[in-house]
Amino acid sequence: MNAYGQHILSRRGLLSVVVLFLVATVAVASASAADKVVPSLDLVPADAAFYSSSLRNGEQWQAMVNSKAWAKLKALPYVQMGLGLYGIQAGDPTSVPGQIEAAQR
Repeated sequence: MNAYGQHILSRRGLLSVVVLFLVATVAVASASAADKVVPSLDLVPADAAFYSSSLRNGEQWQAMVNSKAWAKLKALPYVQMGLGLYGIQAGDPTSVPGQIEAAQR
């Protein structure tokens, strides 16, 4: 391998080390931040294999529903057709959409 090839290899190696360091730093910081932010973590056993928490779902939902992308999605013809069909079926209390609507009331 020539000197140019070794120089590129060393740049890639250095870049890999820097990226791994940044990922590890972010992982440690987010893990310590999760201990402070999520109060339900105190209720989870120490030997639990998996834990998940959903925070601020209402804010996330509102941000998505009020976005321009959501408005464009709802304006699509197939989505309009589907919403119309759902509305028709929701009027029938024996249909699944009708039962969903009745359960939400």
